[in-house]
Amino acid sequence: MLQSSTYLPFAFLNALRRGIPPADIWKEFRRMGIRLKPRLIFWLKLLREAKLIGHGKIPRPSRYIHRWLAFSADAQTMHLLEAWLRTPKNRKERIARRSMLLRLKKGKPLIARDQRNLSGLQALGICDSEKLTAWGQLLITKKGKMPSPLPQKDWYIKEDQLIIPFPVDWTLLWQLEAILQPLAPGIYSLNRQAIRRAVQLASPEKLIALLELGIASPLPTEIKARVMGQPNLSIFSGTIYEFSDPAELRQLRNSPILRKYFNHLLSPRAVHILSKDEERVQQLLKRRGIATNPIWDEPPERVPKTRVRGRQNQKYFRNKPKVGLDPLLKWAIQVQEAVNVVYQVPNCQPENRHISPLYFEERNGHRYLIAFCHQRRAQRMFRMDRMREG
Repeated sequence: MLQSSTYLPFAFLNALRRGIPPADIWKEFRRMGIRLKPRLIFWLKLLREAKLIGHGKIPRPSRYIHRWLAFSADAQTMHLLEAWLRTPKNRKERIARRSMLLRLKKGKPLIARDQRNLSGLQALGICDSEKLTAWGQLLITKKGKMPSPLPQKDWYIKEDQLIIPFPVDWTLLWQLEAILQPLAPGIYSLNRQAIRRAVQLASPEKLIALLELGIASPLPTEIKARVMGQPNLSIFSGTIYEFSDPAELRQLRNSPILRKYFNHLLSPRAVHILSKDEERVQQLLKRRGIATNPIWDEPPERVPKTRVRGRQNQKYFRNKPKVGLDPLLKWAIQVQEAVNVVYQVPNCQPENRHISPLYFEERNGHRYLIAFCHQRRAQRMFRMDRMREG
C-alpha cells in the first residue's frame, strides 16, 4: 500500500509544499527509504496534467488536491491514468499510449516502443512486468466488482513515534504533514525536537486536536505536556558522589568505562549514580584505589535569610567578567551561576541558550563544555568553537 498510486504523488506534493526544490525531491524519498521511479520529470508532468500542481514557474500543489484526496482509491488512480494518457504533447505519442493500454487489456505482447512507457504504468500500480495487475484488470477491463475499501485503522503512539497504518484518511494525513515531517511512510517522530518544529508551524492546540482525532483517544499526558511546552518531572533513585576536587571527577570521566556511569552531573564536584549502577561503580572505583566515605548525616536546620536592601545584593556579581566567553564560563562554574550564550549547530540557525556550566572537557581534539541547558531541561555537551557570548 505504501508504494501505491496514491502515496508516491502524495509524498511528492508534500515535498513541494515544504519548499524542497524539485531537483532535490529524490533526496527526500531516499531519506524515507523509497526509490523514486520513474524519473522526476515524469511526476512533474503527470501531476501538472492532473491539475494537482499549479502552472506557475515554481511548482506548488494546487487547490484541486483537496478534492483529489477525498476521492476513492479507484477514482484517484483513474484520474492519474487519464492524466498519463494526456501528458504527451505529441499526438502520435498519445495514440501510442492508448494502443499500449489496449494491448494490455487484450493480453497481447507489448512492442519495443511500449517499454519506455512501462515504468509509468508500474508506478501507477496498473501493471507488473508486462501484464496487468489485479488492480489494473479491474480498472482497465471494467470486469469484476471493485473490492470494498479496507477499514481505516486508528493511529497509535509507540516510543515517541506516531504510527499511522495504511489505508489512511488522506485528507487528515495531508493536514498532519503540513506540521510533522515523516521519518518513513506512516512513521512520525514526536520527540522534543520534532514537536518544537511542529509548534512553529501550527498552534499547540491545533496539533493536539489533530493527533487526538487520528488516534481517536486523548493524547498521552507526557506527549501533551511536550506539545504545550510544560516541564516534565523526572525522578531518579540513586546516590550522589561528591569529590573533594573537580579535577578528580574530570579525570575519572576521561575513562570511557566510567563516563557512561558519570554522565548525570550535578556540579563540577558532584555526580548522580543510578541505583542499578552503584555496585558496578563501587567495583570500578575500588580497582583504582579510590575509597568512598558514606555520609548519612541529617541535613542542617534551615536558617532564615535576612533581606539585604539597596545595592548590596549585587555585591556577589561584582567580579563577573565584562568580556570574553572563556572567562565568563569559568566564573559561572566557580560561583555556580547560569549565563546566556549563543550556540550554532552546523546547517542550523544560531540559538540563544540559558545554561548552567559545570566543567570543561576535551575529546578528539575539541574542547567541550558540560552544562545544564534550561531550554532543553537536560544536561548537554557544547562544543566551544560553536559558542559565543550571548
